[in-house]
Amino acid sequence: MRASRVAAAILSVAIVAAVLLTSRPGSSGGSGGTPKDVIYDRLLPAMKAGDVRAYLKCFDEPLAAELRTAAETDGWAKLSQSLRAHDARVTGVAVTNEEVAGDEASLQLEWVYREDSDVQTVALRRANGRWLIRSLTPQRRARLPIPYGTEVIPGLKVGGASDPSDRDDRAGHGQRW
Repeated sequence: MRASRVAAAILSVAIVAAVLLTSRPGSSGGSGGTPKDVIYDRLLPAMKAGDVRAYLKCFDEPLAAELRTAAETDGWAKLSQSLRAHDARVTGVAVTNEEVAGDEASLQLEWVYREDSDVQTVALRRANGRWLIRSLTPQRRARLPIPYGTEVIPGLKVGGASDPSDRDDRAGHGQRW
């Protein structure tokens, strides 16, 4: 009888730990949430899956219309393949400098690759309770001072973040969520 109580307690702790480890702080789900949730909860999963329709739902007009036209011109399959190919190159994603003013917001998005990274500014707008990407600046290439994954101290690898104290690296991308 005592063994069954111990087993029940261990199972309870395991369930609570699993819930805590799989829930992401600051995430409000895909229904609206915060501006960075558009990136982590909608954009990245759509890119990973090559889901062009879900990807387009992350954008506000007229940018969404431009992307739809490109998909129709170049082909939905080609855009899907391009999204998956970009996702495959990415070793991490960081969102920094999130600023919200009412229904407008901006943030800096960094795509981390093995040898370098691309940084761009994203402008967002809240429409009907959902944050949508209104515009993106062209990506600026940034050379990593130490390439991603380099062992700098035996047993310690650099993950690529240039300022870990100012990041919301929801490490999902590195873990191939």
